[in-house]
Amino acid sequence: ADRAADCDGAGGEGECQADGLARSAHFLDLLRPEGVAAAQRLLWCCSQLWPSQLEFCPVLPVLCVLLLIFCESEAAAYSVLSSVISRAAEDWHRRDTAKSWDEVSTFPLLPLTRRQWSEVAGRTARLVERCMPDAFKRLRELGIEVEDVAQRALCDGLASQLPFRAVCRAYGAFLAEGTEAFVRLLLVLWRRRSAAIAAVPHRPAALRLLLPPLGESLVSEAARAPVSPRCSRRSRIFGPAGCGDTSPRSENGPAEPIRVDDIVRSALELYIPKAAATWSVDSKSARGGGEEVRAFCRPRLHG
Repeated sequence: ADRAADCDGAGGEGECQADGLARSAHFLDLLRPEGVAAAQRLLWCCSQLWPSQLEFCPVLPVLCVLLLIFCESEAAAYSVLSSVISRAAEDWHRRDTAKSWDEVSTFPLLPLTRRQWSEVAGRTARLVERCMPDAFKRLRELGIEVEDVAQRALCDGLASQLPFRAVCRAYGAFLAEGTEAFVRLLLVLWRRRSAAIAAVPHRPAALRLLLPPLGESLVSEAARAPVSPRCSRRSRIFGPAGCGDTSPRSENGPAEPIRVDDIVRSALELYIPKAAATWSVDSKSARGGGEEVRAFCRPRLHG
């Protein structure tokens, strides 16, 4: 997924290879051949217009495919794609020149390089440590770097772990909220498996819980789940870590499947302290900060 979609902008060729796009873009099989060609053109154009900014961004091929599926024209898809990249580049410039963390959002709009993705993954790992202390401790005992796993999960916008309808909701939220939408959804997914992660016997099983194949995803394609008597709805609690939510949880046994609307609602209710903007891979625990919860974009798929 380097250069947005395995595009080689060096040497004046700038040719996007179809096999490279297929490796980096999910749902490519939903496009007709002319749609695949359009995706190649769009990603090649982006790699040429932002050659110094775009180093590593697997989100862009997925976003490009989704835009071509739902937009009326290739021009409309390019307008959105280029706007996202422009806004992301401007956002990183503001973050690099800001005199105070109060001037920037907790998470960037979109990381464009490996270093930027590493920063997002580091802050996500600090949130995991506060939301799921027992699970985090067990992962450390197994020698698993939570930062690395978080980066693998986040860099494609969870497209490898969520069904198509859920990915559309996630990317709709991303267009409004930026990378924080993906972080919130990942935390909800991992929290639902926190008990299993805390008791996992070995490393391969832990990685399978953190990065499950699509067939083992907790998220169902259906919009809503009926109220289950086996689930208890917990009140919103903000502890010292500040990661409360009201998602339904199974009182006994493994986590139950969650529907698209439910996971989005749980992600919206999740509390992320403003102090998370200062957390990095090497930072120590940070306390304090004001609450910042904004509205998710909620696009609908009919039918």
